[in-house]
Amino acid sequence: MAKQSYTVKVDIHDLQDLKWTSSTDPLKVKAELPNPFVEVSVNGEVQCTQSKQNTASCSFNLTCMFRDVSLTKEQFAQSGIEVRALHKTFFSSEVIGTYFFSYESIYKRKQKSLVRQWVALTLPDRPSEPKGFARLSIAVIKSNEPMPVFDDQDADFEDLSGATSKSLMDRVMTTPELKMNYYHVLINIYKGEDFGDFSGKGSCSCGIVVRFLGVEMETVTQRDNPNPVWNVTMKLPAVVPCMESNVRLELWDFSKRPQLIDAVPLDFNEILKNGLPLQWVNFYWQPPAEGLVQQVMALADSSQKLATAYAGRLLISGSAQKAADPKPLTVSCKTQPFPPLREYRVWIDIYEISAIGQPDEVELEVCLGPLSFPLEPLRKNKSKGGGSGYVFRGDEGRLQEFRAYLPDPEMSPDLLITVRTREGWMGNRTLHSFLRVPFSRLLASVGVRPHWHNLRRVRQDDKKSQKSAAGKLLATLAAKLVGDVGDKREQRPDRAEYKLSRFLCRAFVFQASHLPVSDPHGLSDPFVRVTLAGETAETRQVKFCLVPCWSVGRWEALEFELSLPEDLALAPDVHVEVFDDDWTLTQDPELLGEFRVPVRKIPKEREEEPSWWDLFCDRFPDSRARLLASFELVPIKDADAHPFFPDIFPSTRRSTVNFFLLGIRLLGGGSSSMKPIVEIAYDRCEDDPNEPLELVESDEPLPGGGNGNFNYLESLDMNLNLPKKPNFQSYLEVSVIGATSLGETKLGHSYIHLNPYMPWLSQELRRELGDDFGFLTHQQRRERDERQRLVEEAIGGLQTETTAETTVGDASPLGGDTLDVLEAEAATEAKMAADPSLEIPRDAASLNCHSFHKDFFEAVYAGEKPPAIELDPRLSKMLEGFEWKVELPEAQKEESAEIPVSLEKDTDMRDLPYDVVPIFKGNANGEAETVGYLKYLCRIFTSKMNRDDSEIDELADRVEAAQKLVLRAYILSAHSLVPRSGSTRPNPFVAVRCGKDRSDCPTSLYDSNNYKHSTLNPDFYRCYQMDLSLPENALLHLSVMSKGATGLTDDLIGKTVLDLEDRFFHPRFQALMKKPRGIPIEMRQLLNDPSPMNHGVIRGWYEVWTPDEAAKKSVERQSSNFLFLFALLAA
Repeated sequence: MAKQSYTVKVDIHDLQDLKWTSSTDPLKVKAELPNPFVEVSVNGEVQCTQSKQNTASCSFNLTCMFRDVSLTKEQFAQSGIEVRALHKTFFSSEVIGTYFFSYESIYKRKQKSLVRQWVALTLPDRPSEPKGFARLSIAVIKSNEPMPVFDDQDADFEDLSGATSKSLMDRVMTTPELKMNYYHVLINIYKGEDFGDFSGKGSCSCGIVVRFLGVEMETVTQRDNPNPVWNVTMKLPAVVPCMESNVRLELWDFSKRPQLIDAVPLDFNEILKNGLPLQWVNFYWQPPAEGLVQQVMALADSSQKLATAYAGRLLISGSAQKAADPKPLTVSCKTQPFPPLREYRVWIDIYEISAIGQPDEVELEVCLGPLSFPLEPLRKNKSKGGGSGYVFRGDEGRLQEFRAYLPDPEMSPDLLITVRTREGWMGNRTLHSFLRVPFSRLLASVGVRPHWHNLRRVRQDDKKSQKSAAGKLLATLAAKLVGDVGDKREQRPDRAEYKLSRFLCRAFVFQASHLPVSDPHGLSDPFVRVTLAGETAETRQVKFCLVPCWSVGRWEALEFELSLPEDLALAPDVHVEVFDDDWTLTQDPELLGEFRVPVRKIPKEREEEPSWWDLFCDRFPDSRARLLASFELVPIKDADAHPFFPDIFPSTRRSTVNFFLLGIRLLGGGSSSMKPIVEIAYDRCEDDPNEPLELVESDEPLPGGGNGNFNYLESLDMNLNLPKKPNFQSYLEVSVIGATSLGETKLGHSYIHLNPYMPWLSQELRRELGDDFGFLTHQQRRERDERQRLVEEAIGGLQTETTAETTVGDASPLGGDTLDVLEAEAATEAKMAADPSLEIPRDAASLNCHSFHKDFFEAVYAGEKPPAIELDPRLSKMLEGFEWKVELPEAQKEESAEIPVSLEKDTDMRDLPYDVVPIFKGNANGEAETVGYLKYLCRIFTSKMNRDDSEIDELADRVEAAQKLVLRAYILSAHSLVPRSGSTRPNPFVAVRCGKDRSDCPTSLYDSNNYKHSTLNPDFYRCYQMDLSLPENALLHLSVMSKGATGLTDDLIGKTVLDLEDRFFHPRFQALMKKPRGIPIEMRQLLNDPSPMNHGVIRGWYEVWTPDEAAKKSVERQSSNFLFLFALLAA
């Protein structure tokens, strides 16, 4: 099973009222105070705080970060985070109390987090005796998800029990009053049946272990008994509320060294509410490999092995009882009658197994509980004429009907079909793959035609889990309950007629879009594989490309012959996979995405327009990868009537693509002597897909650039044949190449999507194609989704639902962005504050019952035409000549609006006079990581169009005129800081850089003298002014650092980057600059590479002026609630 990588963040805030008890007498509290510290365990990794001396209550305010926590789905559901408070001694440590959080319980909460909650620390076997309290914040997120950020200064937090603390002082200084209930969880273990020979000694010595909330209880081991009887009740102590979801029931074999056979989770909440009725629990395991060599290889194989065989069943029941002082206890219980059995008729018909390679021999075995039915092995010669699959002829694959006496389907064992192969010189059987089907699904399959089942791999690791299925099995698997109402001894259906015929499968592969990055620090080298009924065909490989197009003039057309059933409803799906292949001896091709097409939906002649198919891959769950392709399936006998036309390509239009290269902005900086060159390529050559069809390159950048920021102001033309139809996407491949002492190196890549510039497409279609196929990095997609969510939430807060009786015309209340919404809210709240009795109506019915004035509609529907609402004539007459003017309070006049995101996320960047796309490189997580930005103008001309370069000339003039600017950065505060080390509470300060990272640089400032002592939520209230020179100072790097101790370096907590050039040229920013206090306060997330998670938030606003404007505009010195200090720099 594939593993998912998670990030776990644990904030340890406080310990309170610790009671250090003697290890020999848990009821005796020691007189001396403990030296407490906290230990956090996640997936085998342990992190600790420093110890405090002689105290029962203390604060730590420490963050423990666990990155790359790799877990399977079962591990995620059954394990979690253990927090322990310990007493530190000189030689050892003693446990004071513990608490356990399951990953699943945290992940299911709002924002996947638990925020500043008090929990009771206990010893697992005595949960009713709290040994103290801990206040914690915990977040569990996937590694590609943003870490939630919380305001630690919120006045109230609700604990797990529902109790609240009213003030910060209360939360720190008083003992939390948690509402806790105590229980005994009763797990009754009666009898086991059909336990296997797990040790290979011909005997079985098993025991049952039950775990919950750190308590482990074990039955007596029954030696040499496959059907042991225990009849015991295990009483496990429990406290509610708790953050553990499951009671874990484990089957162990103690024949030799202890061996865990299987573990089954029992839902604790269900036991608490409804109890656990008498039932059978089934166990499964993987038997050891056959043969000495296979056993040795299995010992060296570290991959996860899935359960492929039945291990037995256990009769249990459960309940929960309230208890004042629960403790672990084992008592005997009465024998219970078995759940009633019912008789089932089981029908198994197997027709073909395919896509497992070409072993010399294939052997299948069908198992239902302890029942086993092996089939005759199939050899290569037996499938002659049947293609690459192994076909069961006649009744070879028809198992004789058998009867099974089973309990309810939910308690019945799963049907298991294992596939073993024999090949090579050793001749030993190897367990290749298996199929596991719940018995309830067999009951639902009566009367169902045969269909294909995907086989699962026996061994799972990160590489193999990225590959396709381990094979396919065509079978009918059904069961019939004897004695069903209307059951007249129904006869078993005849075996379906399975005749094979020869077909031609044709796949026309055109192009792919948004493939994930497979090669760290590079791109991908994709090719496409098409598989049907075990036969495959592959396209050529296109190297170093995420938007590959397979050849020019002649698109990649694949054709192969294969055998399929005449009844195509029994045929498997066409399986299409896109792989990255680095052609190394030690690494297999890596799956980038896949999809399936039902054979019955494939025509004999392909449709005129190919279709875009979404590609899916577990490793890249957020990928937007797609493949443009079409398919044909033709019987051999009809091949002459449907000939193969490989030379198919869309109609094109000869066009001139004019690319005006404004400049590049590299986030990592660089020397002014680098002088990078920009290469722009279109498509690949037909003879060599690794060479570009058309290529142009820029001159060296203009003087005046540096720090990774360069201007070119160069116009480049390419004469291209572009597809006319919008279904085909065209891209320019851009490479930024820098010169080093070791030669040329690629600094990054970018893609320019040409369809949004094609003049023969409508404007609406161009924008739609740009949104669907424009290249975005993973971070940009996440930011776009977050921005859309915030806008919808803000607008939704002011919109009211209209009913069938209410008509408000076509005007929408508020349309724009978050800032517009916030401005409307502020104006409305100000007027309501002036007259608290005022109600602002928003529908016709309310308007005809209240006094009002249209000014309120102008406030609520800011920037939009007020809705056309017919007023009562008497109300209209009353309003004639009426004016209502409300003066805003003085403090409110002074304050800026505040938005919960960065201004870029709240602004449509398409309004810039130029276009911006990311320059990216691949990172180790397979993501396109932004390393800079490319700024340009792109235009497409046909032969019938008049070319006008005035737009380019005007932009070039504006860029040259804006080389000197002034920045004022007002930094207010930061909160929820997350230091990477997590070892101590930080001493944060602000670092501002618009140029080289040097102390003698006038556009680089480390304000370390004004650090804030030991806080995660510092208030800065400082203004930094700098003279800028574009393009060198186009990017503002704003960092929050932690001041190191004497002699130690300062640590980066997090940083954010602002493009000052984009702000200066954006029309909306210019309009806000003209308003008094028009620039909003924004909250920017702080990041710390390579982690994608938030490391805090910084609040402030940023102004960019021309020198003349800055001279006229004084620095904002005070507001209604804060006072600014200054740090002025001049170049």
